[in-house]
Amino acid sequence: MNQSFEAAIKALFDDRFAPTTERLILDRISDGDLEDLWEIFGNANVTRYTDFHTRESLEDSRKVLDYFKECYGSGEQYRFAIRERASRRMMGSIGLFGFDGESRLAEIGYELKEDCWRRGYMTEALAAIERLFFLEMGGHRLEAIVTPGNAASEALLARCGFVLEGCYRKRDYFDGQYLDGEIYAILAEEHLARS
Repeated sequence: MNQSFEAAIKALFDDRFAPTTERLILDRISDGDLEDLWEIFGNANVTRYTDFHTRESLEDSRKVLDYFKECYGSGEQYRFAIRERASRRMMGSIGLFGFDGESRLAEIGYELKEDCWRRGYMTEALAAIERLFFLEMGGHRLEAIVTPGNAASEALLARCGFVLEGCYRKRDYFDGQYLDGEIYAILAEEHLARS
């Protein structure tokens, strides 16, 4: 086990990191974010390529909120709210999960409200997470698994220095079918070379 990376994961769940960009603040999702979570996870265009079912109501969206809160307690994943700095409005989420302490790796996942698409917000948020993961936490490898056909996510990851490494064939079972997953990753030395 890498002690310093394990300590960084603990610090993450203790809310010791607060990534920011010029336009964004990334912080813990809270009960006050329920309506924003409904706007995100209640939109089939947003959930189309995720492993979240589209939520049918505000109350149904509480399941997503409760899941993220449970993950904070269990250490399974840390989901950041992506907030507009000026208004503090939640625009989306981005999370680190699948931690491997010995290999110093994690996976990322993200969503953004549809009215915030194509404005560079997710590029900013992902760049902030990369800086956090590699520079502050001492991570070695950051991965993303993308459902084939998700061109926006593929382009985002390429812009942020991720490399397409291959495809997990029929890796995930969701909604009654097995789905492929394209493997994207960026290594610490690749991130540092881009900085």
